[in-house]
Amino acid sequence: MKHALLSFLLLIGQGGYFSGSASGQNLIQNGTFNSYPTTSATGNELPPGTDLGGWSSGLGYAGTGMYPPDTKISVQTGAVVYYYNMVRQGSFPGDAAHRVPPANTWLYSNGNVSGLPMTVWIQRVNVKPNTDYLFSFYTSNAISSERDLKSDPVLRVEVDGKPVGKDMQVYDEADPRSGHNGRDGWDRRVVHFQTGPATTNIELKIIDLANDSNGDDLALTALDLHQATKEEIARTTGPTGLALFPNPAVRATRLDLRTLPLGKYEITFVDAVGRWIRSEQHIGGEMQAIDLRDLPVGTYLVRVRGANTNHTLRLLKE
Repeated sequence: MKHALLSFLLLIGQGGYFSGSASGQNLIQNGTFNSYPTTSATGNELPPGTDLGGWSSGLGYAGTGMYPPDTKISVQTGAVVYYYNMVRQGSFPGDAAHRVPPANTWLYSNGNVSGLPMTVWIQRVNVKPNTDYLFSFYTSNAISSERDLKSDPVLRVEVDGKPVGKDMQVYDEADPRSGHNGRDGWDRRVVHFQTGPATTNIELKIIDLANDSNGDDLALTALDLHQATKEEIARTTGPTGLALFPNPAVRATRLDLRTLPLGKYEITFVDAVGRWIRSEQHIGGEMQAIDLRDLPVGTYLVRVRGANTNHTLRLLKE
């Protein structure tokens, strides 16, 4: 038992975040925001560009554990409720499928009234030339899950000022496209990039493109940058972009079909010995909720067919 515990502890980095992944060490400093400035009053706001614990922001830091005004940020601990229940957000529960543990601290970026993109998070990182990297993080819409407001965060990742990957909309949980069915939840975001032949240092940014404060409330945590193999890149950011989350799952999971064209897709479940279990239809271009309560514990293949798509995912039901 002691040896097993030691092995687990060796995987944990500072602040309780995994320092390693399937392919490499996490290069992000303070990725769960567990180290933060002590300021707690709006009058002590820190200006854009201030070092906030290994990272900075293009927005002012309003304080810690407080509701930040529009176009400001704040680090939060645990679950919070603000602004007459308009904002209600829980902490990150972890993602066992990707070996990411829970995080009790997270960054809150409030809505945009400037009409211009907001640079929420910035960090400069040392890297290797001619190397593939995966940058991942988890997001949630901090608006109360009973409300569906008009302006969701729309995130863009930049490396040295150039966009990488696709822009990502962070739907509030009341929006059917979120796949959360009105319940608070977090989504994994991943982009892939390759460094140039002489690149040894990069500047990473997460930018919010939304330009309306009505619903543009972002929760962010568990940032990770690591060197990745070709196999991991193909598995994580394959051409279909399909994913199941959470995985393993107990009562339900969500099937991400947002990268597929609109239209009907047949989703078929097959057990570990190849027996058909059930089939159902879902619409492409959206996040779809999948009820697992009738499935026995075990491993399943989830096949997605339709619109020139033929892809299989593996699901573990616990």
